[in-house]
Amino acid sequence: MSQDTKSLLKLRKEIKDRKPLFKRQDYPKKKALGEKWRRPAGIHSKRRRKFRGAGPYVGMGYGSPRLVRGLTPEGFKGTIVHSLDDLKKLTEKAAYLAATVGTKKKIAILEEAKKLGIRILNIKNADNYIREVKDKLKSNKETAI
Repeated sequence: MSQDTKSLLKLRKEIKDRKPLFKRQDYPKKKALGEKWRRPAGIHSKRRRKFRGAGPYVGMGYGSPRLVRGLTPEGFKGTIVHSLDDLKKLTEKAAYLAATVGTKKKIAILEEAKKLGIRILNIKNADNYIREVKDKLKSNKETAI
């Protein structure tokens, strides 16, 4: 990762820290609406017309630098891995493990990633995860007998 990328990641973090939480218009009045941003569409809407005091409005100025858009906080692109073959084809040293992968294959992928020095981004501690899953499988076998 270049020095330029590191500085842009730092800048992105600063921008995101300053960015307001964009909430849907009238979300406190009607519970069913939820807080998720939706563009105001009413012809009399103060927020759509960007009146002062009507709350923050989504805009281009809140975006992060183009070079680091979509990267993880550590600067990885984060490719999704479904199998051991996908893991071996990787060019970078970080990946996400697909949610649809089963437990046994997940353990095999984690062990192979450890050998190759690839970091799995969506599992905090791979060693603990492998140990817990193997213990759980062993206890399931013992109770089944």
